[in-house]
Amino acid sequence: MGQLQDLLELGQYAAVIAALESTAHTPGELRLLGLAYLRSGQTGSAELPLLQAHLQGDLEASVEYGNFLRFIGRFEEACTHFAEVHPAAPGELGLRCLRWWGVAELQLGEAETGLARLERSWHGYLALGNPELTARVTNSLAQMQLRLGHHARHLFQEALRQLPEYPVPQPRLTALHGLLELQIQLGDFAGAEESLKLVGRALRYTDSVRERSMALTARSELQRLTGKVDGYTENLEEIARCAASLEDFELSVWVTAKLAEHYSGL
Repeated sequence: MGQLQDLLELGQYAAVIAALESTAHTPGELRLLGLAYLRSGQTGSAELPLLQAHLQGDLEASVEYGNFLRFIGRFEEACTHFAEVHPAAPGELGLRCLRWWGVAELQLGEAETGLARLERSWHGYLALGNPELTARVTNSLAQMQLRLGHHARHLFQEALRQLPEYPVPQPRLTALHGLLELQIQLGDFAGAEESLKLVGRALRYTDSVRERSMALTARSELQRLTGKVDGYTENLEEIARCAASLEDFELSVWVTAKLAEHYSGL
């Protein structure tokens, strides 16, 4: 279990799935399998093992199942679930529950309540004194500030200062994607180019198709906006392959529209 947990944290999701997809029985094994599916973008396969582990009494799985509900857009259900789970979640698990509960409320449109809950989680992580965990929540706060139209560059930069690209690149990649979105919105294309270089470095340490597709999407948008379209078609075609692998309908629609737009202008 310890080795598989390490592989999960390292972003080696395929290895975790290969080890557990036919053998997972304990709540801990089911949780790891569900998280590997979720983080690799195989959301359709993630629900059952996470739900099983939650129903078998694994508290971490209970929190992560709520995050799964949030991730797939079942925000009201996620909030109800977090409200039930939080009183029993101790220490860092309780703070993690608050974090995702706040994000779900923000996504549901309950901005004031969600932001307050997310800030409570952030303060709790600050009190724990773990810089990397704190940086992950700082990143969540930055993402939500960005959604609300607030200036969040300083929060992304603070998160990135604490988040390493190795051995666990996912939190750093999430922060970089948020910063990229902001930079592109603001027309800071030179800054976006630098951020994409940092994304490329961090991608060396994960096999996540989702992370790769996000990087390619940011690259293609930057190419479109700056007119530097060398390799643009190839990037879009690779995004289409990623979308098919992830069974991501929204990404498939987006990239199909971009390809059609590109070919119509040739």
